[in-house]
Amino acid sequence: MNYVDDAIPDKANAAIQVSVWANDPTTADTLAAQIEDAIRTASTIQGRPMAAAITTYEPDTKLCGSIQRFDIWAPR
Repeated sequence: MNYVDDAIPDKANAAIQVSVWANDPTTADTLAAQIEDAIRTASTIQGRPMAAAITTYEPDTKLCGSIQRFDIWAPR
């Protein structure tokens, strides 16, 4: 974020991706939902999902996953 008057902003922005892995898709989805809830309700940051979580599977490890990206604003 840049202001026209070159003032230093008091917040910084980041896009983060959270990936969770579990032995079954239900557990992965549950973990992902808990993380989303924690990010949305955190008092020290402003976070929102950029899209819904994506379910995935890793054949080499036989793990089920859930991947979600978030837009985070936090104090500098």
